[in-house]
Order: sequence, then C-alpha cells, then structure tokens
Amino acid sequence: MALVRKRLGEILLEAGMISEDQLEEALVQQKNTSKSLGQILIEQNYVTESNIKDALELQFGISYVNVKTIKLTSDLLTMIPENLIRQRQIIPINFVNNNLTIAMVNPQDLPAIDDVRMSVSKKIGKSISVRAVVITEDDFYAFLNDQLDAAKPAATTEVKKGPVGIALDKDHDTDEIVGEMEVSEVDDDEEFDESDADAAPIVRLANAILANALKKKASDIHIEPQEHELRLRYRIDGVLHSEPHLPKRIANALASRFKIITNLNIAEKRLPQDGRLRRRIGGRNIDFRVSTLPSKHGEKIVMRILDNSNTSLGLEKLMIYPELLKAIREFVQRPYGIIFVTGPTGSGKTTSLYSILAERNTPDVNISTAEDPIEYDLAGITQSQAQPEIGLTFARILKAFLRQDPDIMLIGETRDKELAHIAIESALTGHLVFTSLHTNDAPGAITRLQEMGIDGFLISSSTICVLAQRLVRRMCPECRVLYEPDEALLYYVGYPFWKPGEKIQVYKHNEEGCEKCSGGYKGRMGVYELMAINDDLREAINKDAVKSIIRQAAKRSGMVPLKEYSLMLVRDGFTDFDEVLRVTMTDEGSEDGDIEMGFFPPPEVPEPRELIRLIPPRKPDYRAQAKQQAAASKQASSPSPSGSSLETSSPQHSAPAVSDGSGSEAIAIAPPSDKKKGPPQPKIRGALPAAGQSTASASDRCPSCLATVEEEWDTCPYCFTTLKQKA
Repeated sequence: MALVRKRLGEILLEAGMISEDQLEEALVQQKNTSKSLGQILIEQNYVTESNIKDALELQFGISYVNVKTIKLTSDLLTMIPENLIRQRQIIPINFVNNNLTIAMVNPQDLPAIDDVRMSVSKKIGKSISVRAVVITEDDFYAFLNDQLDAAKPAATTEVKKGPVGIALDKDHDTDEIVGEMEVSEVDDDEEFDESDADAAPIVRLANAILANALKKKASDIHIEPQEHELRLRYRIDGVLHSEPHLPKRIANALASRFKIITNLNIAEKRLPQDGRLRRRIGGRNIDFRVSTLPSKHGEKIVMRILDNSNTSLGLEKLMIYPELLKAIREFVQRPYGIIFVTGPTGSGKTTSLYSILAERNTPDVNISTAEDPIEYDLAGITQSQAQPEIGLTFARILKAFLRQDPDIMLIGETRDKELAHIAIESALTGHLVFTSLHTNDAPGAITRLQEMGIDGFLISSSTICVLAQRLVRRMCPECRVLYEPDEALLYYVGYPFWKPGEKIQVYKHNEEGCEKCSGGYKGRMGVYELMAINDDLREAINKDAVKSIIRQAAKRSGMVPLKEYSLMLVRDGFTDFDEVLRVTMTDEGSEDGDIEMGFFPPPEVPEPRELIRLIPPRKPDYRAQAKQQAAASKQASSPSPSGSSLETSSPQHSAPAVSDGSGSEAIAIAPPSDKKKGPPQPKIRGALPAAGQSTASASDRCPSCLATVEEEWDTCPYCFTTLKQKA
C-alpha cells in the first residue's frame, strides 16, 4: 500500500498557522505562478520562514538544514556536475566514508538521488550511498547566488526553476540499455536483492520506458512477463502497440524498480498492489497510476498516464455537433437533478465530467468533488480524495459535502446502493449531481441502478439525462483517402445515409500514414449517446421496464444511439468504418423496428433548418384534437345562420416536407403511425423543442423546467414549482 504523505498546506492548517481561506487563496495564486506554496505564504505574511522549515521537517520526516552553515568545498564542487546541482535543486553537504549527504528542495525526487549516486559512483569508481535532507526553495537559490556563482564567476548557465527530470529530447533506446545489463534471473524461492532495482541500467531502463510512452502519446503502459520474454506494450489512441521484447531475466528487477519509486512493498509478490507516481518528464509533471498483478510467469505491471497538458477541457472541444452541445448545456444549467456519464474504462468519462464542471465553475457556485484518485487539478473547485483504508469512503465524503453548503457535487463513480441513494437524495433536495457509471450504453444506466436496488420512481424523478460515450480514432485529414465501400459492408453496419443500389463515397484511413500521423489516424474523438428523461421514459422506468423497452422509448424520444452517431462521423469524414466495427458495432437495438431517429447535420452546415434535429417535433396533442373535434361536431349539429352546416376536417398529423429551393425536399419528421404503433401516444412533457420549432405559449409551460402543464394545475408535478394563475 502506498504511503500517503501530508501536503505542506495541510500541515500548516492542522498546526493552526494559517486558515482555510488563506490556504485556498495561496493555492489559487500558485496555479497562476511558478512560485512554491511556502514562498507565496511568506510573501503574504501568513507564515514566517521558520514556520515553513518546521513544516517541511514534519512533511518529509527528515531534518532541515540551515543553508548558511553549508560551505561548498572544491572537492564537493567537482564531485557533482554543476548542471545537476542546478537542474535537480540539490546541494552537496558532506562526503565521508562513501556516504554523501545532499540537501534537496524535494527529497522525494528519487530520480534525482539516483542521478547523483550514478554520477558520483562513476567519478570515484566505487559505489556510494546518498542521504538527503530538506531545504526551502528560497534557501537553494540563495545558496546559488552566495556560494556557487561566487565560486564560479564565469559561469553563465541560466538557473532553471523546477526539476527537469527525464528528458524527452534524447533518444531512449531500450535495446541498448538492456545490452549493458547483467542481471541474473532470480528464482521465486530465493530472497530478492533490492540492490538490483537501484542498479544504473535498471534505473535508466525504467526511465526510458516512461519517456518513450510520453513521446508516443500513450495512455497506458503494459509490462507483461511471458514464458520466455518480457512483453512491453503501449496503448496509443485506444489500441495496444507492441514494442521490442525485453529479456525475461530482468522482469523481477524491473518490477521492483517500479515498486520502489511508487512506495509499494517489493517483497509482496502474491497480492495485487496499487500505487501512484509523479515524474517530471520533458519539463512537465506527469502522474502515473501503477497497478501490479501476480500472474503465472511473474508480476504484470500496468501504468495509466495522467498528463494534464494533453487534456483539453470544454464541451465545445469535445462535441462537434452544435445540436448535441446545445442540449447538454441546457441540461447542465438545471438547478438540481443527476446527470450520469457512462461508458467503459478509458472512454473519456472523466474528461467529459470535468468539462461539464467547467461550464458551471463560476465564483457564485460552490462545487465539490469526490474522486479516487484525483486525476486533474481544477482551480476554484474543492476536490476530495477517497481513502477507504482510513475509512474516508465516497459515502462519507458525500455526507460531509451536504454540510458544506454545496451547489454542485461530482462523484467519481457510483459504485454501490449506498452511494446511489445518497446521490439521489442530494438531487431531490436541491443539488445538482454529476457522476459516472460503468455501463455499455445510456439505457443500461437505468437497469444498472435497478440492479443496485434503487426504486424506479426515485430514478425517474431525479435523473435529468444519461450521456454514454466511446472514443474512436480520428482519421488524419492530410492522408485520408476517398473510396467506394462495398454494399455488403453498408448493409452490415446499417448505414442510414445510403439507399440500396446507390453509389456513395466515404473516407477511410491510409494504412501507410504520413509524416503527421501514425498509420492514418491522429488523435481520438468522442462518440456520444444522449438519453434525455421525458414523460415516456419516466413511465417506463416507473414500471421497471427492461432495457430494450427503455431503449425503444428513448429512440422514439430522439436519442441517437452510439452506432448511429459513429456512422454520422463516417459520413462527415472524421472516422471510418473500421473504427465503427471496432468500437460501437453491436446487435442491440436491431429488433427495435422502424423507429424514426434524428441525425445531426454535418457540423460545417451553418443553418441546418430543414434537417432532422436532435429532439424531434412534439407528438400531436391528441387531447386538444379530441376537444376540437367534439366542439366541431357540436357546432356542425346546430344549424348555421345561413342554414348550412359547417364542414369539419380532421387535423393533419403528418409533418410537411420543407423545400430548400433546389427542387429536392428535406427530410421531415412524421409522428408515429397509429396503424403501426397501436393507440396514439400521449404528448411528451418536459422535452425541449428544437431551434426554430414552434412551441406552446409560455402559459402552457412550467417557467422552471419547461415541462408542458395543464391549465388547471397549480403546481408543476415534475419540479414542484408554483405555477402562475392563468387569466
């Protein structure tokens, strides 16, 4: 189990040296500057330098050294290269009997300690041990100005703040590093020597694996022992790519190296372990989530890469279709309720949730998140890390949130019935809740909650919408090729933008690729399935309907399934059929029958007025039509003043086609045929009209949730808002 070390701000807060407001103010300022937290607190006169020194000793559990007592001798100056001193923010203090003591700004920077050990050992020709003590960043730069620069006045090297860590601009050849290694295979019954994990080649190999993963823009690293070799694979754009195999004899040493730098127990090989690692690679801080798993041939290691610099937050950056973006933004602005984001691991749920939070992250809103782990730092938001080992569970954090005057809460994942109940209760008591579920599609979120034991009426009354998603690879726009797909393929995927016998052309990726991509793909993009909860779905959920019934009701209400969304991306040239088959192809919904669905127009079309929209026009108001027919029949039965009866005509249910002036007619949505669908369906309440679509008057809608209301109602049954009295 990884050791959890308290942060400097937490130590100062617990000691009563600063207040929560002062800490929050300093953290906000730290995100916008390159200064350390301690330096900011000192500048604001919140603490003294002595307070920071005492807190550093408590934080790292090692001694603090006064930089004024350090005298840099010529021997120490030549022992460690100056660029290493400056880049790693270290100061050599003493060297006695092959024991080197160094002062560091960050004593947890194990790669820096390894670099010092390797550099000095190579220089003196023998192995040494390194001990670290802690200093402040201000003390370090004061030392540079007072002693190091004074001792070398001709030096012109620029001082670079922050450790450089592993460089990306150099070539990390794992084969060359392995060739230098002489690690004998260790039998499982023998005691493992930890010194092999600190040997120079193993350290360099571990660093090379991490650096190459960043250079290839990988999201995961897989190190898998096989019978005769050690397999290394990187997940790039959602697909695993194999690297040259490593020798099996280094498996134990490499596994122990990663365990050491993540504070895991290297002696424990029988049980899985989880840890976290932060490295400075290429000038930026990168977090790694490390997981070990015992297997037949050794311990498998998987590392998830969390690179903040590659994260693009913002709904407008994720969703290319304006119709979908508008609908999501309308739902996010609701005052209370739950929005579920669903999908498998690695489908981009966290990025979507953070982007949704960014829409509401303003100074007048109090936002709190419960996560495990905290993957990205968000300014202006209170983020809490769940720690089940000490009893800090999601449920306990949420109960605490309710006493913190929250407006919006984010739950990293709804995992059990207790957590789901707290989230629903929060939504029903005036809070907006965002959370995720592991389901295959949007309708599956409802059945997942039902399996947890949540009552249907609680689900239907609290849920605003469900957003399911996947990630597909995006074709490189520079080398994609136009081709004519086979009819068999079009039939198989159910391509809706094609008629049998028609010749069409779409794009596909270029397998050879170009200089700007890797194999024809460049990056990934989201595939979304938005299920807005309306009256039809509420009725189905209240009856504990099965998933297929919920899916049919959602499609009739305008939901575009994942597969159809991905086919729109094929139509618009963003991805190809290979990605559709790999990511979203499923037989679910194939027996739903002929249900009209609203497809988005290509995003480059400026004003898609004639095309089908996300939310179809409202179904005919059969109750109002019945009243009109009764009134017309009554009037027809009485003689008119001229002695002739009035002629009545039944209302027209079909929506007219709209001409675009080119001689062709655009597709229009028709209501369900009574002949095919049985008795008429009641009108949809609560569904948002599409842009440009005629709507009911303001007096026929709830001013809060926009649901259709009856004239005699005093209170909206969906949001309990008191309605204005009709004139």
